[in-house]
Amino acid sequence: MTQDLASMTITQATEDEVMALFARLEQLLPGLLTLAVGDRKTLSIMGPTSERYVRLNIDLANQHAGLIPADMNLAGANADLEARERMMRIANRAKLFADKCEDTVAALGSDLMVFSHSCYAILKVLGKAVGLDDALKELSYRWARRKKKPATANEQ
Repeated sequence: MTQDLASMTITQATEDEVMALFARLEQLLPGLLTLAVGDRKTLSIMGPTSERYVRLNIDLANQHAGLIPADMNLAGANADLEARERMMRIANRAKLFADKCEDTVAALGSDLMVFSHSCYAILKVLGKAVGLDDALKELSYRWARRKKKPATANEQ
């Protein structure tokens, strides 16, 4: 039985070029952050329900800039809003790319597993005649059942 969900050739040169493109993307977006999990949990998040609230506040602040203290940096808020909109489009496109990569990795792995299952079945039948006993024994680990640990008194 064979399966061919994905088929591609990626040379070292192609991999190097893709990695260089990722490095270039990071150069083009110097403000990219990596937040620690704890930091992310403490952020005030602007989700879909907060979008209208934020936009109305910034619109009103722009219309009445004289009321906004200078240390609140209205220009910075406007720049952040524009950057967020652009970054969301970039992130959505990057997610589509990452999803395609993950799906392709899964499909390639599935193709390899189907091939390997068929190959193992053939080698199991025909391999002993050509001295593959040790290799087949090594391959059989994939199908070995693991012994369950006996339940302790606390688990019973």
